[in-house]
Amino acid sequence: KLILSDRGHSNIVQPDGVYIITGGLGHIGLVFAKYLAEKNCNITIVLLQRSPFIDQSEWDDWLKLNPNDEEKSIKIRILKELQQKGVSLYITQCDVGNINQLIEETSKIREYFGSIRGIIHAAGVVGGRMLSQIDSDQITKILHAKIQGALNLHNVFEKQQVDFMIYCSALSSITGAYGQTLYNSANSFLDVFAQWRNNH
Repeated sequence: KLILSDRGHSNIVQPDGVYIITGGLGHIGLVFAKYLAEKNCNITIVLLQRSPFIDQSEWDDWLKLNPNDEEKSIKIRILKELQQKGVSLYITQCDVGNINQLIEETSKIREYFGSIRGIIHAAGVVGGRMLSQIDSDQITKILHAKIQGALNLHNVFEKQQVDFMIYCSALSSITGAYGQTLYNSANSFLDVFAQWRNNH
């Protein structure tokens, strides 16, 4: 369960604002999308996702042919609900850990929709093995989205004015989690990086 509090920041989501969510079609990403829509439905939400998703023109057919509890069906219904509230959605395939892809997509977003008001970095990969059983490729995969993604977002938006930048860490960065050493480490990095950004 994700509990969001914006006490003292009730106007943080601006009308006609453009907001990017990395890992936008993941569980946390969609929770944030719904939260933004509750604050102001007259916005554009850009969902960056490393993997391709079903084209919007095929959503209705997908829902007719697949069970309601299927993962993609659940996501499609959430997306359609957001649109029904008046939210403009832009879903695009982009690996936030790839700086060239990120630069290209953010340039398109600014060209199509205007200035970007806020960013939520919710991309991440959970690694469920003992550290001794993980090879270098798996290490790169698990650390790539959260750490390299955060660094890329910082580099792209360092000199651009945005209202907020949110990094989605996890409680495991403090408590730890068995078999999740790399995931815990990536979240610990986000904790420290967010502090560093606030101080600067």
